[in-house]
Amino acid sequence: MLDYFKKKLTELLDSLLNPFWLRLLAASWWMRLGAVGIAVGIIASITFWSMLQPWVELAMYLPRVEFGTAGRLHLHDMSRQRETVERLSVIVAADLHARDPKPSVWTAAENVWVLANFVGPTREFDLARYARAQAKQPCACWPELPDRPGDPASVFISGFVLAAMASQATKASAAEIGFLLQQQHAQGSWPMFEGVKTLEYASTYTTAWALIGLHAQHQLADTAEQALIDAAIDRGRAWLLRVREPGARWRAYPALAGSTVSGSISGMVLHALHLLGTTSLATLDDEWLQNLPPVPEASAVEHAYVVTQTPLGEIHDNSEQVILPWTLAATVDAYENGGLISRARALRWIDHAVSDPGVIAGDRQKDSWTRAELLYGLQFSLK
Repeated sequence: MLDYFKKKLTELLDSLLNPFWLRLLAASWWMRLGAVGIAVGIIASITFWSMLQPWVELAMYLPRVEFGTAGRLHLHDMSRQRETVERLSVIVAADLHARDPKPSVWTAAENVWVLANFVGPTREFDLARYARAQAKQPCACWPELPDRPGDPASVFISGFVLAAMASQATKASAAEIGFLLQQQHAQGSWPMFEGVKTLEYASTYTTAWALIGLHAQHQLADTAEQALIDAAIDRGRAWLLRVREPGARWRAYPALAGSTVSGSISGMVLHALHLLGTTSLATLDDEWLQNLPPVPEASAVEHAYVVTQTPLGEIHDNSEQVILPWTLAATVDAYENGGLISRARALRWIDHAVSDPGVIAGDRQKDSWTRAELLYGLQFSLK
């Protein structure tokens, strides 16, 4: 039965195609050659469409780059993303007043800093008062887990706190600034945990946040503190530039054997360098745009499991880094320093990133800090 239907289908196709075939055979040599070329083109397009599609899509972005406003992202309709930003802003602000559990100092500082950058200062939440009530003394610093005050302080939290205080026009105390300055290694880096002098534990993540915090406090500091902050920032920025990997990428611990390149930390570091200003980053930006990774999912994270020897004993860096927000921020930063093709590729990358269903539903993420970072990256791309 199946053979019968195959035979009949062949006869039907022959009856349809035969008139065209006979006309083609009767046509001139050039007409026949043209028909063959068209047929080959159609077959090749169908066969290799998966390879051609990205280039066709890229070509569609070129006019938006070439004829758009210089330095501005001309994204597709972002109405759904803006709705997500509005929902995230409400939730991140509410997270500051959670009671079970209460936000950690680190989480509260990040939420305050993120909201201040786009929504405005959170006047109803006094970050300085909240953080100082939980600080270790006499260092005026903070361990990551508030229920473990005997742990070494996490140095990066001081960067968050100083940046958040500055966003509320609060000057950090001499002890709070002094702690960060004292923890800096001579070559410019900062460790993840207080008191660690071994250079193999120099942390790019901590260094980026220490620089952001000190830079934010600079305008509030007195003259003597400003000079110390300037010197620390110069050393820290120089160290970050020295230890970068090809493609404007950074490892979490550049001097530690086995430490790998982190997409999230790389984006964070490049964004921090942009926030500091003053140094030309055109070359790094172009490298970044030429080495964009596949678009990560909104919830994708990287893990760093590093055992660190501190003066207070062994402690583990078990930190998680969300990839998308900081990769997004760095790509937006780098955009205006890219060539035409690089900017078109970046624009397509950003469009795809912010249109991911996980981004649109980002307000449903379970952790306060991941919601805050997604809000930062998403709002930074839409500004």
